[in-house]
Amino acid sequence: LPVFHLKECSVRRRYSDFEWLHRELERDSKIVVPSLSSTCISSS
Repeated sequence: LPVFHLKECSVRRRYSDFEWLHRELERDSKIVVPSLSSTCISSS
């Protein structure tokens, strides 16, 4: 899109953000959502 000047961007998320998203998808989705991993792997 022309409004975005950068070709790439980076966003940092907490594990709790993914837990929230997982709950919302399970609640509102008609598809099976895989469970989240209990460990978090981070790359810098």
